[in-house]
Amino acid sequence: MHKPEPATLSVWTALLRAHRSLVTELDRELRAGRDISLDEYDVLVQLRALGPTTMSVLAANLLISRASTTRLVDRLVVRGWVDRSDDPHDRRIVKVALSSIGRREQTAAARIHLGGLARLMEGPLTGHDRIALATALEALAHRPSP
Repeated sequence: MHKPEPATLSVWTALLRAHRSLVTELDRELRAGRDISLDEYDVLVQLRALGPTTMSVLAANLLISRASTTRLVDRLVVRGWVDRSDDPHDRRIVKVALSSIGRREQTAAARIHLGGLARLMEGPLTGHDRIALATALEALAHRPSP
């Protein structure tokens, strides 16, 4: 067994703590400002970028399970923010799309979310090489599969 170096463990711990802290605060701000969770907001952002798509593609872009995606989409359909329809060519496929109300909600929530990102990240990262940090994190995200 190869044990990680102390510096690797420090990076891992810092990454986990930063992620938890940022996600918790961003979620809190969205809930307080627009009554939407960060996960629900992510669905709206992905649908805005993808356009009408399948649940499978949406789940892959959200980086969560299809079952979790279905629960999120169900809540957003009830709110009128997402439209769901059957594919006319293959009834096994469910398509989802951002509704006009969902588009307006995503735009309004984006102001809160992007403001939070700027406030929570830019100040603490002043004086640090953000490009190097982004490059290092991308290397972790896109490492070759074992």
